[in-house]
Amino acid sequence: MSAIETPEKKRRGCFFYGCITLICVGLVIAVAVFFVLRYFVSRANGIIAEYSEAQPVVFQKVGMPDDELKKLQDRVTAFSNEMNAHSNGPPLVLSSRDVNALMFSVTNFKDLKDMVRVDIEGGKIRGQVSLPLENFFQVPFVHTKGRYLNGTGTFTVGVVSNLPAVYIQTLEVKGKSLPSQFMMQVKGKNMAEDFENSPTNSAKAGQYDSIEVKDGNLVIKAKAN
Repeated sequence: MSAIETPEKKRRGCFFYGCITLICVGLVIAVAVFFVLRYFVSRANGIIAEYSEAQPVVFQKVGMPDDELKKLQDRVTAFSNEMNAHSNGPPLVLSSRDVNALMFSVTNFKDLKDMVRVDIEGGKIRGQVSLPLENFFQVPFVHTKGRYLNGTGTFTVGVVSNLPAVYIQTLEVKGKSLPSQFMMQVKGKNMAEDFENSPTNSAKAGQYDSIEVKDGNLVIKAKAN
């Protein structure tokens, strides 16, 4: 004669089999996530190998005579002093040649000078870029160290959090546009963040009114009193 199964035993059995089911489902999900991540990493590394290079582009220094460069630096210093004094001086107007020369001579842009060479055309900024991928993507098992995106792009400039900001709008590498998932990361990186991180420049927060591209020049306006 078989023993009568009590409700307590039934509850224990249901609980036991429920736990086993959850464990199995969890294992299936874990395996699925593993293969998805492995695919993503493999795909990401494949894209990096396809679009990037092992060596950066070395931009030549802008050919500007020392006396001309000194006048340019004095003009920038005068604008900075007027901004600090909160005087209503004229805006600072820079050509693409001026911008490139400053990037090579001003320590605040020591990293930017190795990544960008700009050309201002009408109301747009175009340029060559050589971007170290490890500055933009830091994902485990994705091989970005020592890889560079060397290409051409367009940029937007402005004032963000009261400090200058430079963002890549479009980027073409090896004659092709970057995949959207990578472009989103690049677009979100402020190329002028080294400028923001400088204590000297942080002290100027709130003193910039606007930065825009107009008639082939970069025009920087200080906030009026």
